[in-house]
Amino acid sequence: MINIGFNFITLLGLLDILFAAIFIIASVVFPVTRRRIVGQAGITLYVFQLFIAPIVLLICGGIILFYGWMLNAILQLAFFLLHLLIAYLTVKDIIIFDKLYDRYRGRY
Repeated sequence: MINIGFNFITLLGLLDILFAAIFIIASVVFPVTRRRIVGQAGITLYVFQLFIAPIVLLICGGIILFYGWMLNAILQLAFFLLHLLIAYLTVKDIIIFDKLYDRYRGRY
């Protein structure tokens, strides 16, 4: 028996599954387009991320999707705050990486 409730935490689970697919695409595109900036160590880290991060996101998204309806309000808030932190760190890294890319290309 599979029981899926539809609430806010279920949407976070669906978002995790969606972000896993987006992360796979981004982990392939970014190192290829900016391999001169990140170097060999950066490409190695991107390949490591390509295998680990989507698997973790898919597992966590599936768990939240199928069992999120059982979580009480405090645990749902904790998951929401965790997702806010991940979003903040992602945006911060994108901004810093773009500034480094502009500096590398000679545009300050």
